[in-house]
Amino acid sequence: MNTDQLPSLFRLWSLFYPTIPLVLLVLLGWRCPHLWRVGFRSFENWLGHQSRSIWRSGLLIGGLSLGVSVVLSTFVRWPEAVIADEFSYLLAADTFASGRLANPPHPFWPHFESLHIIQQPVYASKYQPGQGLLLAASQRLTSTPVVGIWLVSALGALAVFWMLRGWLSNRLSLLGGLVAALHPLVLEWGQNFWGGGLPLLGGALTIGATGRIWRQPGQRDGIALGGGLAILAISRPYEGVLLGLLCGGLILNRLWCGRLASSSIQLLRALILALLMLVPAGLLITATNRRITGSSLQMPYLVHQQSYAIATPFLWQRLQNPPTYRHDSIRRFYLEYELASWRELQSFEGLIRRGLIRKIGILIRGYLSTATMALALLLLPFIWRRQADRRPLLLLLGIFIIGVLTETWLLPHYLSPAAGIIFLMAIDGWRILRTWSWRGRRVGLWIARASLVVSLLALLNLALRIDRDQKGSWAWADQRQKIAARLSADGRRHLLLVRYGPRHNVHQEWVYNGADIDAGQIVWAREMDEESNRQLVRYFQDRVCHLILIEDGPPSVLPCQ
Repeated sequence: MNTDQLPSLFRLWSLFYPTIPLVLLVLLGWRCPHLWRVGFRSFENWLGHQSRSIWRSGLLIGGLSLGVSVVLSTFVRWPEAVIADEFSYLLAADTFASGRLANPPHPFWPHFESLHIIQQPVYASKYQPGQGLLLAASQRLTSTPVVGIWLVSALGALAVFWMLRGWLSNRLSLLGGLVAALHPLVLEWGQNFWGGGLPLLGGALTIGATGRIWRQPGQRDGIALGGGLAILAISRPYEGVLLGLLCGGLILNRLWCGRLASSSIQLLRALILALLMLVPAGLLITATNRRITGSSLQMPYLVHQQSYAIATPFLWQRLQNPPTYRHDSIRRFYLEYELASWRELQSFEGLIRRGLIRKIGILIRGYLSTATMALALLLLPFIWRRQADRRPLLLLLGIFIIGVLTETWLLPHYLSPAAGIIFLMAIDGWRILRTWSWRGRRVGLWIARASLVVSLLALLNLALRIDRDQKGSWAWADQRQKIAARLSADGRRHLLLVRYGPRHNVHQEWVYNGADIDAGQIVWAREMDEESNRQLVRYFQDRVCHLILIEDGPPSVLPCQ
């Protein structure tokens, strides 16, 4: 089949997935119960055998996640930066891989201004160092940051499996780990550079350690708790602080009510180890802050906000004073896109429609995109009523979601620190569904088994969507990559001056460079006034200069005048 037909196939498939496949499989189980029973009993027996060993279970989950990630990257689309945040994280990776926490500002830095990047007082990413360090380690060890995102997605699924073992049987924990490893959202985090897998890992460790501390805390639980919080501190600090406070509140509540199974000494030892695990993360954060902002307590994100933004990251904050913009596309991004989004959320109607309904829809589409996960949402009332030990976790998840909804913008990976609870509820719901009977027939068992099969079809859904986006909204990034590759093929060094037209999409930002701009074979720069351009070309006089004209169609590559 011609790959150009895949976007149409995706639209057709999305019309009936997952409802029609689920109904067909349930009817098949109704008409042919023996065939259905034999196949799944074999699978469940095999699953039970594998779950007896935590090492076999871990290898199965990690290997499956890595294998699917490699297949998606190799045969569907090799991960390349598309979203502006991804370019910023790759800059952080290149900076750390070069042995620096930040880069000196370029003499012609106004030509290199871009989204989510700081140019003054240093040249650096605005984000916390966690994702950049992960990508940098992968870049140094394997010559590509892609391996890092594959590995951290697999580690995130493994952390979910470890978390589930504190709440479920070994067999159900293995099933939950496999559901996490093959979840489209977790796999998608292994195909982009802007994070998701790392906070999933940190959050699952934090929640899993909290559950174990309820019963019998040991030294490993304290280390896991501190390690999880440290990962969140260097990747998603707001959500990490929120999750840490909620988990700490649960532990203190059980201690206050006398329901903690351990002694105060055991708990104290675990918490001391957790605090010690936070020390390296604190040192890394303060060192990075001091190098980039000049203050150990000021985050690079805040410097970037003061330099470029007007809208604030939280709904309760006031607008900032408009800064001076040197480029129209950057001005339009912050004034027309971000500010408009923030203002819409200030009205009651906008707060409900865009701030609540739309954001919850984003989370539902992200996390409940498989049949197994979607069925779990329907069974939450039964979980609340039947399993009292799940109520604190459901309350934690609810408060965490409310905290995330107070942010001006929301994407599914903002909720990733608490995603382990969602997977736990999904397996709980699946287990309850299995026991449902209707007119003496175990309809729930058939539906639960069918949901697992239909959930596997979500992988096709993900592959079709990636291919569709590559030919649609991501096409500009492929054009950018092809221009750079074609010019680099002659072995010479090039300077590319980018000129945007008035209808240019401000989210499609072409001007991004590595940590050492002058050392790059291709240098992307913004066109400015004639005198500034002449000075920049003179500075890069050893390079071939090109003018890139970008509107809403294919870009044009012209020689500089």
